[in-house]
Amino acid sequence: MEHRCCCEDELDGRTRLMLSVVEDMLNGDSELRLCEGLRLLQSIETACARAGSEGLDVFVQHIRPRLHAQLLRGFGICLDPFRNVN
Repeated sequence: MEHRCCCEDELDGRTRLMLSVVEDMLNGDSELRLCEGLRLLQSIETACARAGSEGLDVFVQHIRPRLHAQLLRGFGICLDPFRNVN
């Protein structure tokens, strides 16, 4: 599991629970499709926006990039242009 940002503490309890569930799914659901994972991330972003701008800022700046990278890694997708994929 990747390092969590200390600003996640600024999120409300329901959003933190959603993050925990999504992280578990990204790490352990072998049947998760890429489109489903992307929809999960969008759902959390929507929940953060409803909770307030501070939660949305934390999600967009710190959490979404981490979860998005985690999702893509699960599908063998590398966005690092300098990484040798051979």
